[in-house]
Amino acid sequence: MIAPELRQAIRLLKDQGHPLRVISRTLNVSRNTVRRVLREGERAQAPREDPRVQALAALLPALYRDCKGNAVRIAEVLKDQHGTDIAYSTLTRLIRDLTDLRTPKKRSGTYAFAPGEERRARHLPAPPRSRGQAGDCPVREPRACLQPAAVRAVPPALHPL
Repeated sequence: MIAPELRQAIRLLKDQGHPLRVISRTLNVSRNTVRRVLREGERAQAPREDPRVQALAALLPALYRDCKGNAVRIAEVLKDQHGTDIAYSTLTRLIRDLTDLRTPKKRSGTYAFAPGEERRARHLPAPPRSRGQAGDCPVREPRACLQPAAVRAVPPALHPL
């Protein structure tokens, strides 16, 4: 997040005619940050200056409700009824910037684990099986379940159990 004071300083230095490199070195920010701040300033002023955008801004809230938020349908209505052909990307930007009708998507739930814990939980080893309970053993002879696998592999006649 760029502080408002920093944004103001970047714009002020640019208005004074300083190049991007000097601004970035003076304020100790990257040139991309300076470019982004200057672009945001230009973008915020553009919709107010263009009379076509102002005309669309007046139509958008009613069209958005009538078309149930479907931007493709809004573009069709604008073309058919108002004679305005507009690109889909421009229309969605105008809907996003000029109307408050779009509600942000709700999160599906809350998570009770810290980042990275959900991966560890899936890859934990299985809990050890209980030993000594004959009812849990699927083998005919319950004693076989209580013995290690190496001992079970030996024929019963050869081991002392």
